[in-house]
Amino acid sequence: MGVPLQRSPREAGMIEMLPKSDEHVEQEACPERRLMLAVLLTAIRDASGINIVGTPHCRRQTQMLAFGWIKDGDSDFQEVCALAGLDPNATRRKALQFIGDPRNSVGRRYVRSRPAS
Repeated sequence: MGVPLQRSPREAGMIEMLPKSDEHVEQEACPERRLMLAVLLTAIRDASGINIVGTPHCRRQTQMLAFGWIKDGDSDFQEVCALAGLDPNATRRKALQFIGDPRNSVGRRYVRSRPAS
């Protein structure tokens, strides 16, 4: 038995928007599935520009790499979705709707890389 996952309201919204391909498998029951779901949520968070730290160049690069991974939907993305028990095409479509166009949001949702003086 593991400790229940604590999620922010925004992360809970990300989870709710992801389509389920297998409603009969309890999400919290399988560690591998939880890991793959965490990979997807991290990519969605990064592509959205949420809580990325570092220099502006590093933040933009991280955001655009995550967005490209989701948008391209290559075999790695499809495998992660399958291991998470999600339909890759529906997940990609819903994730892109949630993210929007990162070119319009780069720099708006970042955490500062160091405290203000």
